[in-house]
Amino acid sequence: MQVDPQPFLAFLFVGLRVGGLVLIAPLFVGHRVSWQARGLFTLAVALMIAPVTDSQSLAALLDDPWELLMAACREGVFGLVLGTAIAVLVAALQAGGQWIGQMSGMALAEAVDPGNGAATTGFGKLFELTGIAAFFLTGGHRQVLTALLDTFQWMPPGQVGFHAGLLTTLHQVTAGSFELALRVSAPVLVSLLLSALVLGAVNRLVPQISTLSWGFNLNMLVAMGVVFLTLGSVAWVFQQHVEVALTSVYDSMQPADYLPR
Repeated sequence: MQVDPQPFLAFLFVGLRVGGLVLIAPLFVGHRVSWQARGLFTLAVALMIAPVTDSQSLAALLDDPWELLMAACREGVFGLVLGTAIAVLVAALQAGGQWIGQMSGMALAEAVDPGNGAATTGFGKLFELTGIAAFFLTGGHRQVLTALLDTFQWMPPGQVGFHAGLLTTLHQVTAGSFELALRVSAPVLVSLLLSALVLGAVNRLVPQISTLSWGFNLNMLVAMGVVFLTLGSVAWVFQQHVEVALTSVYDSMQPADYLPR
């Protein structure tokens, strides 16, 4: 009895596209989400999507192993691109917190983040968790998965292609990440700058007072106070940038002649 390999290939390609997103997106990466959980999630989504996708075009790939391998690689890269857009913005939150830590003196209290093994400050981790929490609360995880699954309507398994505008879009997302880092850290950085100016003025006017003995404590109080006053705006700004990034990446992947059903 001859077995039709097309359903298996459809399942494999769907799993590669979903797995690319799960591999790099911050929603799934970290010590809190095990590899087993990510693998089961990818398997479950592939089992639901593969039977309803158009797998007729996969028959032509069976005659050319090299083209089959290239098509599989394109499927994985496709999911990676969508996950990268979110990962870059989460890294921007960490960078903003790192700037605050460097200027406030919190860099002295750096610790190793068990999620990625890199050194981070408390503010960097706080901004990261705040952004991810806001992303889940506003349904961002559903938007990402919906955007990825919608691609199977106009780009069935094995027919992934990349447009020239995709690189430009990723460049814009990266540039927007620097703007995000600056926006979330600007209130604290400005407050710390004013604090440094006040300390400098006090040191010049009253040299007998040792500003070094209490200047560090003042910077810490100012940084923590402003952070907790503006923490809500961090989530709001992050959500804005994520929506713009996802829309830009999705539009750059979508063919110009595609009409949604």
